[in-house]
Amino acid sequence: MANYQAPGVYVQEVPSGARAIGQVNTSIAGFVGLAPNRDALVDELRVLDNWTQFVDQYVGNATAGTPLSNAVYGFFSNGGSRCYVVNIGQDGSLTGTAAKPTGLTLFEAVDDISMVAAPGFATAEAYAALQAHVEHPLRQDRMAILDTVEKVDDVGALTRAATSGVPEGARAEEADDGTTPDADADDDASEAGDATEETDDAGGNPPSSSSSSVSSDAPDWPDSTRPAASASAGPTTEAGEQQDLGAPQSPGGYTALYYPWIVMIDPVSGKKVTQPPSGHIAGVWARVDATRGVHKAPANEPIQGAIDLVRRVSRGEQEVLNPAGVNCIRYFPGEGIRIWGARTKAPEASEYRYVNVRRLTNMIKESVADGTRWVVFEPNDHTLWKSIRRDIGAFLTNVWRDGALLGTTPQQAFFVKCDEETNPPEVRDAGQVVTLIGIAPVKPAEFVIFKLMQSADNTSETESAGA
Repeated sequence: MANYQAPGVYVQEVPSGARAIGQVNTSIAGFVGLAPNRDALVDELRVLDNWTQFVDQYVGNATAGTPLSNAVYGFFSNGGSRCYVVNIGQDGSLTGTAAKPTGLTLFEAVDDISMVAAPGFATAEAYAALQAHVEHPLRQDRMAILDTVEKVDDVGALTRAATSGVPEGARAEEADDGTTPDADADDDASEAGDATEETDDAGGNPPSSSSSSVSSDAPDWPDSTRPAASASAGPTTEAGEQQDLGAPQSPGGYTALYYPWIVMIDPVSGKKVTQPPSGHIAGVWARVDATRGVHKAPANEPIQGAIDLVRRVSRGEQEVLNPAGVNCIRYFPGEGIRIWGARTKAPEASEYRYVNVRRLTNMIKESVADGTRWVVFEPNDHTLWKSIRRDIGAFLTNVWRDGALLGTTPQQAFFVKCDEETNPPEVRDAGQVVTLIGIAPVKPAEFVIFKLMQSADNTSETESAGA
């Protein structure tokens, strides 16, 4: 309060009271993997704005790319503008250890990442690490884009969550306790170990060549750059049926799984290679955010740089995969290669089974949290409640105008409630101010149905159409 002593005219600038809430960026990705130059900036977090920066820092004298380099290239070529990269080095893991954290652990301190991927890592351990990262209560502002293994004989195997098996130490302890493992089980485990000898080490020592026969001139991947899990066909039963290759469910819809792998030109070697699609998918997400908005499902979109698919998914196969939350990449003769799915790994009945709904909710959560930080330590009274309703209401009105919320009026699209009912005396005494926000996000038209009939009398239909 100003202290007026002498008579006169005093002019002061006062704030209007309205504080605009801006939308946070939803197009920044984080990639973890092995760089073409395996020793380049190991376990260091770097931010990149274009492909040239990646070449300068991570390629060096390498003659062939890796899933990480191809993913970053696909991200920028499909519309991405900024990403964070961590090179975990040879024999590295996605999270590191307590003494030496790396990979996803380094992303924990970065607030502006909205999507993460580990191109080519498709083991149960990798799925668990990515899911734990995005589902942590302090990091529920991002989604993980998951890859499958390269070769899948039975697509039904992608509907069952992968498991890692029991470590050898546990089996030894079991024998020390006096129990005798079943001989048949030991034989099966030995056969499975022989079948997966080349791909058992998910963090390093990968196989020397690609398992795909897409192109006769596709190069052998360097021993130090091929992710082991990517070339593995997964465990099989005695009858040869693949088992447990999919990602586990994410109750909140914080993960999305895409299949199959794509074929692209390796920008480092200039040759055709097979590549897990997560980096390209992240670029498509960023492109859709820029052209249509985060509320638009990132599906029915072309993948720039994809020249073929490792497997042509049929409509019948997608009928098996889609309800399980496996998004298919399909080839259509007239349109080319397109993303043909927009589901998360949330259960079928979940409110967050669509990618755009989860990402829109994440954007609104983070935008409101950032835009209302001024509220902390303000007097908790009717004036504060009115200000909160005004600011959040203005922000959601803009979101509704962008087409992200369903309704012909703002009142139908959302509500903001902050009053005596949400803030009774016991809540105020606890130092809290509670606001209820309800939104009606738009859902994608996943199933387009036209009902066709023959009718001799179509006068009323014609008249109503003409009116």
